[in-house]
This record gives sequence, structure tokens and C-alpha cells, in this order.
Amino acid sequence: MNTALDAHEIQEILKYVVENNKKLNKEGKKSIAIEVFGEAGCAKSSVVEQVAIESEMPFVKINAAQITVDDFVGYPLKEYKMCKGEECEWVVESAIDTYTAMGFKYSNDHRMGYAIPKWIMGQDKPMIFLIDDYSRASLPVLQAINEVVDRQEYLSWELPKGSTVILTANPDTGDYFVSSTDSAMDTRKLKLEMKFSTEVWASWAEKYGVDSRC
Repeated sequence: MNTALDAHEIQEILKYVVENNKKLNKEGKKSIAIEVFGEAGCAKSSVVEQVAIESEMPFVKINAAQITVDDFVGYPLKEYKMCKGEECEWVVESAIDTYTAMGFKYSNDHRMGYAIPKWIMGQDKPMIFLIDDYSRASLPVLQAINEVVDRQEYLSWELPKGSTVILTANPDTGDYFVSSTDSAMDTRKLKLEMKFSTEVWASWAEKYGVDSRC
């Protein structure tokens, strides 16, 4: 039995899960992550972006096949402990002069930390975080992605509460160069198969004025 869904059906499910994740957050519960897999060119990423637009939510997309662990985690940096009375802060080297002017004094303590990746910096509202082609990622990046799917955070950063993580992937049928996932990884997320639909495409084309000869 073919359980693949077309773009309209996928879109409706995504909308429901996105809104439900906001409610789950208010109840102190974890958000549900979603994987949408299907053949290349069936508009998986476009459907996710359209959901973000219609939901009026911040949208961040990264291509897992094109990033390294450093891109995902944030680049390592050295932090120094500075104190003013009983108040202490961990400060990067470039900010030491600023904190000194505020009355903080440098201690001998230091540690290695990570810079927050620029694509998450400043985000404070529930967002849709699309990890595109996640099954093409290197193994270290794939392990980091699984952590984000499970906990919505990774080392130097965390997603705003109520956010939704969505993954896209091609099917593991031997036709694509992708990493296989095990059942433990699959049970951490809702998994949906998407199919191309001529009728859905024609409806979209008519709506947006594509030349009728197509």
C-alpha cells in the first residue's frame, strides 16, 4: 500500500505539528521533529518554506551536506572568567576591555567555549529550523543533528522554545548517496513520505500564473 502524501497533504500535517509544538511548549513538553523524505525535485524544501511563510514564523535553512561540525556547533573560542564582587561572567578575549571598564577584574580561570552559529544568533521566537538533505551529512554532523532532533539544542546554543525541527531527505533505496538511519533515530521524529503530484503542481502553476502551455 502506497502511503506517500502529496504536497498539499504534507503541508497540512506540517502546519498542524508546528502549531501543536507551540502548545506543547506551554505545557512544558518537548516539541515533535518531522522528517519529510521523497524523490529529488518533489518540492520538499519548498513546502516547508511555504508553511513558515503562512505561519508567519522565522525560518532558518541549512544544507547538512555542505556544513562541518564547526559550522553546526560554532567555532571554538577561549573564554576568561571576570568578576566584580560576587558577580562573575565568562568573557571572550575581544570583550575583556569592555568588562574591565565596567569594573570587572580578570581572574586566572579560563575555558574553551563555542561561538553561537550566526544562523541561530538573535533568534528568540518559535521558529522553523529546516535541515535540508540531512541524510547526506557526514557522520559527526549526523550525530549532532540527532541531538538537535532529540533535545532542540547542541553545546553552544538552543532553539527558541516552541520551535519545530524539520528534516528533508531522499529515500534510502540505493538510487541516492545517503546514510542509512536505524530505528532508534527514526523513533525520535515523525516520518512522512512525499510524492510528486501532477494535479497539485498544476494547481500551484495556475495559482501563480505559470504559462498554460506547461
